[in-house]
Amino acid sequence: MPFDVQDLSGTFSVGDIAIALALSFVLSSVIGWVYRSTHRNVSYSQSYVQTLVILGMLIAFSVVGLSASGLAMWWKRRPQGALGAPPLPADRRLGAGVYALIATFALVLPLVGASLVLVLVLESLWTRMSPSLAASASARAASRRRA
Repeated sequence: MPFDVQDLSGTFSVGDIAIALALSFVLSSVIGWVYRSTHRNVSYSQSYVQTLVILGMLIAFSVVGLSASGLAMWWKRRPQGALGAPPLPADRRLGAGVYALIATFALVLPLVGASLVLVLVLESLWTRMSPSLAASASARAASRRRA
């Protein structure tokens, strides 16, 4: 099935993006006001306040873009006629590299590691509570072992 941009209609409207950018502008302005109020004399720079506001808006726009592109990539790779995880890549070395990268980030950034552990625990509980999810997970695992 070829990918069509219309498949993602309704994901983010122009209004959603405008609200995200406006909220980012307001919050970045508050951060700039706090910076201006707390830093005086030599450590204060007016151009840094402007940089804080612009950076906040760029980050918000980037997050919206990443969310939309992540959804588009999932839509392209999802199983046909189902809403599930895309199949694992055939090359197992790629998976090992990804796991090594995740482990590195989890060690260097403890909050990332803690959130990953929390997600794994919640997913494990969710799979145990839902029999259909457990059956599909065991079927995927069996098909991986055969491949």
